[in-house]
Amino acid sequence: MFNFLGKDTQSREINQLKQFIRVKSIEITENMSKLTEHLEIIKNMNAKDTENIYIKEKNMLISLYEYYCKFQKLYSDLSFSEILNPLDISTVKNINIKNFVNEIKVLHKKDYEITIECLKEEDINSIKNIYEKMENDVDELVNLLINIQTDIIAQEISPIEQNIILQKINNRINSSSIFNNYKNIERNYFNYLDEYNASKEVFK
Repeated sequence: MFNFLGKDTQSREINQLKQFIRVKSIEITENMSKLTEHLEIIKNMNAKDTENIYIKEKNMLISLYEYYCKFQKLYSDLSFSEILNPLDISTVKNINIKNFVNEIKVLHKKDYEITIECLKEEDINSIKNIYEKMENDVDELVNLLINIQTDIIAQEISPIEQNIILQKINNRINSSSIFNNYKNIERNYFNYLDEYNASKEVFK
């Protein structure tokens, strides 16, 4: 039905890409941790210098969190790709979507809560919006899976419609597409660090 690679080959690709994303996510997490520790100390200080530092580091944290969420979205797409391999009617019909998604969302929420702890109340919405966008992206794929799963079980969808929806899912979780997205995000992330000299100023 789709131009998927062999299961073993694709599994190797997915595991390799997961490792890339894991390493990058750890790197960003470590950098965010340094910022959050510093922000926690200065967020309630009223001196002019500390306010300027807070604004600068807060903006940096928001940017890093956005990149972190982009990598996490790719990671969740890869996880779907892994459990939906092969992507066919039988696999979609038998997947336990609820448990799988709940595990992902618990981790996302924990990361979000840790990140906002160091921010002033008026700055939390910036992080919240990024977090909610990531959750909405996951929900979009989940709703697509639930709808086709329901239609398959109820036998309310034609083979042609099944193929159209499966192709839409494949476009989202195809490992080649995810890898291309990863390279684009990684390039933008490095450009961000270079532009703001963040790696030299804060992440020593």
